[in-house]
Amino acid sequence: MNQNQVVGISTHRDAFVQDAYRHALSAKPNIKQVGLFRITGATFHKEHRPSLRHHRVGPDGPSNRPCVCRFSTCSGSCVPVNKPGDLFIFHWQGRQGGGDFPIMGTTPATASDSATGRTAGLPDRSQASHHSSLGQRCRSLYHGLWFRLSERLRWSRKPYHEVPATHLAGLESWQAACVHSLRTRYDVRFESSYGHQTALASYAYLDLLDQAWNATARPIPEGGRVTDVGCANFWYARALHTFFRPSTLTGVDVEGFRLYPTGYSRYDAAAGYIADLPHTAFVVADYSEVKEQADVITAWFPFVTPAPVLAWRLPLTLFSPERFFLRIACNLARNGTFFMVNQGLEETDVAADYCRRAGLRSQGHWVHPQPLRPRPHPPVASWWTT
Repeated sequence: MNQNQVVGISTHRDAFVQDAYRHALSAKPNIKQVGLFRITGATFHKEHRPSLRHHRVGPDGPSNRPCVCRFSTCSGSCVPVNKPGDLFIFHWQGRQGGGDFPIMGTTPATASDSATGRTAGLPDRSQASHHSSLGQRCRSLYHGLWFRLSERLRWSRKPYHEVPATHLAGLESWQAACVHSLRTRYDVRFESSYGHQTALASYAYLDLLDQAWNATARPIPEGGRVTDVGCANFWYARALHTFFRPSTLTGVDVEGFRLYPTGYSRYDAAAGYIADLPHTAFVVADYSEVKEQADVITAWFPFVTPAPVLAWRLPLTLFSPERFFLRIACNLARNGTFFMVNQGLEETDVAADYCRRAGLRSQGHWVHPQPLRPRPHPPVASWWTT
């Protein structure tokens, strides 16, 4: 974005937005309105929500000085920020000859302020935003603020352990039969370690692995080095350990310190999920920068389009599928297996194109006919090798 534009993010009501906008336009006539966007449902989540404050509106947007009035009596000359609700985005641009304008006080600083235009360990912003809309870029700036803050603070308390459900209730007959079959054949009871939702989700992942390999008559690559990329808090580590029985298991995710409403971070949750699994690790890193050989690499629903990145409240600076799949191809051992799961055939086609461009060779795909947990799109599993 050039210096002659102003983009701001706020979460206040329409009346405050319009009042602030009119105030700014009247005070600075050489600013013209380019757009005002409302993104429904984009909220300040509890784990990241700061205290409610106001900012006085100036000609170039809210200042950094909190307003002295109270929220209940604010007349509209102030902009309440950090209030849960829909996300509003200002887009102002200087008229020709109007000069430069500073970024608004509510706008997160960009990650590319340096002369190189890059953040250490992250892909170019230009790659991430090439096909994204203004609204997406503004949401990305907002998510980037919290991402950088959480990774800088690196909040951690202690390993978090779920309260075990002990048994799964409320399953349909076919679900109960599937779970019973998995328990018997793999000698595992996820509900003894996890709550209901995590236990059922773990059975769903194990079921997909089991059916995919059996339906295609593939030998299971047991005993090797397994890396899972984009693992979040690695809640399904036990399912991978149960199926592959690896010599080592490593989960990698770029965001390791997202704060949950419980007061625990993603790092704490991952530490709890892998606590009793032998030779298992959770690594916080951009996988595009990781150089570690593996016999099996797995990726569950990797980001191959920008929309899911924003849905997971991540900045688009982290979206670089070309580098991601190229790193997978480089890290995969000779004759190793890259196992990927995508949401539906359309997303599978997009991901497959990235795989081929990275030099990976397809070994077929399989569509899950009836996932243990219903999904909006059928999971599609695919196998790749070097």
